Amino acid sequence: MSTRHNKTKLISIVLFISALMMLVSCHKQKAEWKGTVEDENGITVVKKPIEPMCKEDVFSLEEELSTGEAEGKDA
Repeated sequence: MSTRHNKTKLISIVLFISALMMLVSCHKQKAEWKGTVEDENGITVVKKPIEPMCKEDVFSLEEELSTGEAEGKDA
């Protein structure tokens, strides 16, 4: 077998495994929204449940860098 054929086969296997891992990881995250969307007098009203869809923290921001002075006048 040629080296090029081996590389193509290896790349195909890696891509297949990567796609399979993404499919499995996305499957675990399915959460059904339990709110309602209604139309009242031409206005769309969205009612959300009290309980969040995801119990754990799914998105958070953390400041990494800040420029300027912590105290004092703004430029």
